[in-house]
Amino acid sequence: MIGDLLEDRLLNSYAQKELIPYLDVFTGKKPLEECSEMEKNMLYYMPLSSLRSFSGITNEKIGEIVKEMRQILQNSNDD
Repeated sequence: MIGDLLEDRLLNSYAQKELIPYLDVFTGKKPLEECSEMEKNMLYYMPLSSLRSFSGITNEKIGEIVKEMRQILQNSNDD
């Protein structure tokens, strides 16, 4: 879920940087802090793959994002 990525201490900054542009369709380009509870819940409980239907993200870009996040997690495990 997108919320899990945004709340994860290791993935938060990467998820913010890579996902927020695709969330603008839901937030009206407002910062997440300014979104209503309904907007936040909708986003936080949405699977990453759902962005394909709403924001125009491609499968390839989702794959890149997932690969990068796996690398971040792997690097943290190596430390």
